[in-house]
Amino acid sequence: MADLITIEDALIKPSVKTNKPVPEKDIIVDVIKESVKKRLEKIRENLTETKVFESTISDFEGELESPKFSVPSDNESYKYFVHTQRWIGHVEEIKHDGFIAKLTDLSDNTTYEMGEFDFDEVSPEDMPLLTVGATFYWSLGRANENGQIEKKALMRFQRVRPWTEKDYDRIVDRAEDKFKKLKWN
Repeated sequence: MADLITIEDALIKPSVKTNKPVPEKDIIVDVIKESVKKRLEKIRENLTETKVFESTISDFEGELESPKFSVPSDNESYKYFVHTQRWIGHVEEIKHDGFIAKLTDLSDNTTYEMGEFDFDEVSPEDMPLLTVGATFYWSLGRANENGQIEKKALMRFQRVRPWTEKDYDRIVDRAEDKFKKLKWN
């Protein structure tokens, strides 16, 4: 690196051909070109040395230590949800931007609370199930997703459709038909 000309040196030295000062821009470009040429030569020299190093890398294998990472096995799960509080809710009223529900605490079902929820808290799959009288499960807890712990609220509407009086009548009729077909000996 000793044979490289600094920009300051080049600005002081006059041009060899004309013995007049050279414009700064030209000198800077020349200095950069010269510097790049010398670095390319060094890189070319190092390429041959690199090949020798690659052939002897196995000599250092015992001395080199790679970073240790814990990799989960197939049966280990790093995704889980721990419930801290759970309720069963029953939709009491639907408003223009949400709904009101009666919540029964699953850890102490002797009391209930009223809660107001926005529609954006309900998943798109559950929106058709949101009707007055619908039952849903609401859980608060901590979620761990690959080591990142965060507080979450999960809401899931019950998938069983409510039975109507016609449904009960049909079941009773079918049961009576089956009972009549039984033959007791």
